[in-house]
Amino acid sequence: MDVTSKAASKQHTMISKSPSNEEGIVEEVELKQRFSLLGIIGIQISCVATLLAIGGYINLSLGLGGSAFFFSCYIVSFFFQMMVCLSLAEIASAYPHALGQVFWTAALSPPRWTRSLSYWNGVTTTLIVHFTNAATWALTATVFAATISVLTNGGYTAKAWHTFLYLLAFVILSTTVNIWTLNAFAKLASAMAGVILCVTIFIAVALLVKAHPKQSAHDVFLQVTNESGWSSSGLVFLMALLPGATSVAGFGFAAHLTEEVPNPARNIPIVMVSVAFFGGLTGLLMVIALLFCTVNPTNLLTPIGGFAMAQLCWDAFDSLALTGISVILLLLTYFIGSISLFTSTSRVTWSFAKHNGYAFSSRLGHVDEKSQIPINAVLATAAVTILLCLLMLGPATAMSALFNSIFLSTWADYGMPIWLLILQGRQILPEDRYLHLGRLGLAINVVAVAWQLLLAIFLPFPQFLPLTANTMNYAAPVFVAVVILFGVN
Repeated sequence: MDVTSKAASKQHTMISKSPSNEEGIVEEVELKQRFSLLGIIGIQISCVATLLAIGGYINLSLGLGGSAFFFSCYIVSFFFQMMVCLSLAEIASAYPHALGQVFWTAALSPPRWTRSLSYWNGVTTTLIVHFTNAATWALTATVFAATISVLTNGGYTAKAWHTFLYLLAFVILSTTVNIWTLNAFAKLASAMAGVILCVTIFIAVALLVKAHPKQSAHDVFLQVTNESGWSSSGLVFLMALLPGATSVAGFGFAAHLTEEVPNPARNIPIVMVSVAFFGGLTGLLMVIALLFCTVNPTNLLTPIGGFAMAQLCWDAFDSLALTGISVILLLLTYFIGSISLFTSTSRVTWSFAKHNGYAFSSRLGHVDEKSQIPINAVLATAAVTILLCLLMLGPATAMSALFNSIFLSTWADYGMPIWLLILQGRQILPEDRYLHLGRLGLAINVVAVAWQLLLAIFLPFPQFLPLTANTMNYAAPVFVAVVILFGVN
């Protein structure tokens, strides 16, 4: 990978600046700066969507510790995920690059390990962004099917191939946006944060007003319900960290748009920390609203259209019109987030290819001179998304394996730059970086690594016993298969 030579030259020095590169980016810029600070905040918020992502996990509160664990685990996850975010944001301010954690790994590695470590971080980054992108589009298609089901008063039940066709149409539309109307989308990005916040406030307030009867404070904060089959409440608590850990996450998405943002050494860390903090904080308020307003918990086991949030609104509102409006608004936010994530994923594909990380790198790393868009990488991202989402036509465990492998890969992907920073010593970072954690830096880094290790151990556990083909957690086998594939590469 060419990234290794560039990173090695920066390892013990400041990021150089030149007339053609005045903002500290470590190599020649090829993409047009089309996103403002507010726009990139909108992109990051829509990619992560903490306020709404927790709705996808609300059904886990039924048997995996109940509402009490769902609430307390979210708080624990929020705190420790912020330690990871702060650690990565500091590194991003020192080494702004579209490859994000791949370049950070190269910049912080001992010279003889730079090539191999950066490549394997690129493998996990590729795994995360493509699997997350595919999983998000699969969820968006599911929400669309659920919307139709709600609007027809439960008269429509989507088959797997229906949902796949919806997804296919959405991916084609996203590809069109990313090639021909990206500049317009960039201008709209500034409003994304406001749209998501308004949708969240609308649904939360409507739930609090309409839901009856509400859950008691005792049931929400203290009642532990363990129907997982595991006898240890402590183990169940650790596995119940999943919703919070994945809702306050995705810190690197903004970093992959480094070349398209003014002053990335300053703006990228601002976006990473502010979105994680305020998204996590408002997400906590959403958690409380959802838990108090779950009128009929057992209905979440078989939700309408396969979407738990739609069922929760259906039960709480007892109104087809209000439920329909809420689900349409949710669909809008998921669709916006999916397009944003698609954009970020295509930039990882382009940048990793530009540094010879893939086969056919010269083609995938090409940038159209007129539009300054990596069109081949966009098309490749669309193709990979569609291929991965063919799993929707198989058993439910196939898509579950896709989701679960993301969480395991994040441990290595986000962890590697932080591990190397600890091992190399924090003095390796340039002193005049925008975000400087100071004396607390080492402690924050160590806590972040310990937290990631904890997640890597317990999140691959099957959540429910007895263990069958349907309850098995396939995260580890999928991760190993990808490692073998890229090992051949």
